[in-house]
Amino acid sequence: MFDKIVNLLPQVDEKNRKFVLGGILVLIFLIYYFVIMQPQLSTLRTLNPEIMVIVQDMQKAKDDIGRIAMYQKQVSELKRKINQLGVGIKSREEVPRVLERISLLANKYRIRIEQMMPLVENQEVLLKNNDGKYFALPILIECRSGYHDFGRFLTEIEKNDVFLMIEKFTITANTQDMLKHSIKLTVNAIILEPITEG
Repeated sequence: MFDKIVNLLPQVDEKNRKFVLGGILVLIFLIYYFVIMQPQLSTLRTLNPEIMVIVQDMQKAKDDIGRIAMYQKQVSELKRKINQLGVGIKSREEVPRVLERISLLANKYRIRIEQMMPLVENQEVLLKNNDGKYFALPILIECRSGYHDFGRFLTEIEKNDVFLMIEKFTITANTQDMLKHSIKLTVNAIILEPITEG
């Protein structure tokens, strides 16, 4: 093929023949590059971001596989916490026991309860699921206490095995007894009302 091209150019002298052959080779290279290679290169360019995403996903999968033991430990810890929370959530029948527990804690920290009552009309549905309805039942407590005893009482309520959350409280100074202040406290007890079948 190369000889045919050389024979077609008999009029060109020896010096110019090399330039013509070089030009033909460059032309063949350009045709090969733009006609054959360019579509393949553009396909590779469009695939490159997808390849990078796949490589990153594979690396993340390898990292996650390496962390399986840690994830299993976290799942076990969360299951343990859920079981603890389940113990703290009481049914409606156990509301008197919750009130009794609050009263015992108040006595422990020298807090004199003047009034304590569940505000059933203000209860709020938190969650409905297959177990039943979970309510936040506010319990109003009016009492007298000193600051430090009241602070210890609040700490004990929140870390108690009964699931209680302090919603709000107000402290009013008592002019007759500067060490015992009037306190109004609202505590939310989490109550479960199971689904009754039938």
